[in-house]
Amino acid sequence: MTMLIQNLKTYFRQHPDQPAVSMHQTSSDIKRIFQKRKDRTLAVIDANMKFQGIIERATFTQKISEMHQPRTQNFLPASEFITHTPKPIPASIGFKESILRMVHMDLKYLPVEHNGQFIGLLQERDIRNLIIMENEAPKTDNLSFANAA
Repeated sequence: MTMLIQNLKTYFRQHPDQPAVSMHQTSSDIKRIFQKRKDRTLAVIDANMKFQGIIERATFTQKISEMHQPRTQNFLPASEFITHTPKPIPASIGFKESILRMVHMDLKYLPVEHNGQFIGLLQERDIRNLIIMENEAPKTDNLSFANAA
C-alpha cells in the first residue's frame, strides 16, 4: 500500500493555512504578512492558483534592507523576491518518493499541487514530525513506513 501525499493532509501545511501571496502583491503586503505570522516562507501563486515559487523571510528581509530608496521598496511586486524551486509534485505521489526527491535535490520544502493548483508545501519539518509520530505510534498504526511504497 502506498502512502500518498494527498492522504497526509493533516501533516503538511495546506493553503490557506500555508500562506500564499499573488505574483502582483507588493512588498509592503508581504512585509505585513511576515509581521503578522511566524512563517519563514510564503508560497507565490498566480491568478489560476498555479505555484510560481517561494518567498523566504530571510531573503526578503535582506533584499529590502539593501535597497536605498525606501519609497521604492514598498511597491515592488512579489515576483521580485521569488526563490524559484523545483516543479511542484502531484498530491498523488507516494510519500517515500517525495522524501527521496527532497533529499536528492537538497530541499527544505516541496510544493504540492492537485489538478494543477497549489494546495500546500511539504516541508522538511513536516517529514521529521511524521517520522517522530511513526516511531512513537503503535506498530498497528496506518502510518507505517513499512506499508508505504
